[in-house]
Amino acid sequence: MRKTTTFFMIAVMALMLLSGIAGAQSTYQPPILPDPTPPDPTIPGVPDDPTRIQMLDLNDLTLTVGGPSATLNATIPSEFEPYDVSWLSDDTDVATVTAQSAATVSPVAEGSCRVYVFVTAADGEEYYDFAAVTVLAEGEEPTPTPPTGGATYTSIFAGVFLISAALLVKRKLLLDS
Repeated sequence: MRKTTTFFMIAVMALMLLSGIAGAQSTYQPPILPDPTPPDPTIPGVPDDPTRIQMLDLNDLTLTVGGPSATLNATIPSEFEPYDVSWLSDDTDVATVTAQSAATVSPVAEGSCRVYVFVTAADGEEYYDFAAVTVLAEGEEPTPTPPTGGATYTSIFAGVFLISAALLVKRKLLLDS
């Protein structure tokens, strides 16, 4: 009986965790992000007053002159459909961007720039996101940055909490018998 109750409690906690994750994913709306320096509207191809939302899989790219290109992927909310997408580098002397289903960012010369994705939704609203691109001199190595991962830490905490709760329930059941 104790094993069945312990298993049941662990199963209920796991289902609660999974339903919380599923609920969070189904109600996800891309956050409107602050941008202290919005895109320069004098650059050809930049919309008049777009709103920045999170769409890109990377916020920063570090490339090397003569090195390989990198790929940027945009996740565009389905409620924008049908939509128009355009990609733009604000300094093509540093990095160029070409797009098919994803964007390919190619290093040109040492420096920094931004690669933008602009989306015009079906209702005419305009949105954008960007990745900061740094192109290093040939042979220069990028400085590694420590990982940040609030979601990772939250998941670890939730896992530890659930395991601790299951062990406490099991201990209580053993003491009660």
